[in-house]
Amino acid sequence: MKEYEIIAVYDNLTESFLQPTFTGSIPEGQRLFEYQINSIDLWKANSQDYDLFSLGKYDAETGIIKSQVHKIVNGKSVLRKEVKE
Repeated sequence: MKEYEIIAVYDNLTESFLQPTFTGSIPEGQRLFEYQINSIDLWKANSQDYDLFSLGKYDAETGIIKSQVHKIVNGKSVLRKEVKE
């Protein structure tokens, strides 16, 4: 049985979820979210507005989705400080 994590970013300003993504694990999804926060200027400037959520699991063999929504991390907590030389 192959299960995927269903993750989505919640935008606190618009009060809505962005399109969900399927990942192999929550840490994989968190790494993707961290990259987006630190690479996309709009997200970086407003990191406090974005939260990463797990929406549940998707079973690729049966097509069944098990919903269980919980917050993983806020964007501000994964924002890297710029190093000035």
